[in-house]
Amino acid sequence: MNCPACGSPSLELLECDVCMKVGCVKCVIKKGKQWACSMCKTGTVQEPKQSTSSIFSMFG
Repeated sequence: MNCPACGSPSLELLECDVCMKVGCVKCVIKKGKQWACSMCKTGTVQEPKQSTSSIFSMFG
């Protein structure tokens, strides 16, 4: 499957613990004890668009 953030092929997708955005291991990295996307890592935090996790709604 392809990463929804960058479009590169990926075997696994991760979810940002802050904004719930889904991305590959290049787009979502571990920051401390949380997974953070590039927007949250730099401090440009976005509010979650939905209350349900993105990964849950994909497979849900």
